Amino acid sequence: MENKTYAEERKGTPVFSGVLNYFPDAMRALARCSQAGNDQHNPNSPLHWDRSKSGDELDALTRHLLEAGTVDTDGILHSTKVAWRALANLQKEIENMKTEKIKTGAIKVGVRNLQGTTMSMASRDAELISRGYTIEKTPNGRIVNPPKN
Repeated sequence: MENKTYAEERKGTPVFSGVLNYFPDAMRALARCSQAGNDQHNPNSPLHWDRSKSGDELDALTRHLLEAGTVDTDGILHSTKVAWRALANLQKEIENMKTEKIKTGAIKVGVRNLQGTTMSMASRDAELISRGYTIEKTPNGRIVNPPKN
């Protein structure tokens, strides 16, 4: 967030009222899912996310999505595991963005459009530039900055 102090940004992020308060049952289900996963993959260990045993978030998410609405053999809803994997993937993406020092408000450009079909980078750049975006080339890739109002 531009020109905001850390305290202002933190206060403007309603974790309790904007997430936990909306989904209290889902949050409890996610916590149970975390515990069940820890018990399965790290028996007799304190609760922690062993990332070395969890690297295929989107594939695992999709496997559970195919069985949404049913209960897995460990008693956890497949939909809960979809949500857990989605959060794991999001956490890793955010961490990677921080690591690459991609600034807030900028997005890294991929080579697929919203329909998932391949687009040339030149076509994508031309489309974005025509809409007022600016593109910066960095050692880690490209950063697309939104139009300035």
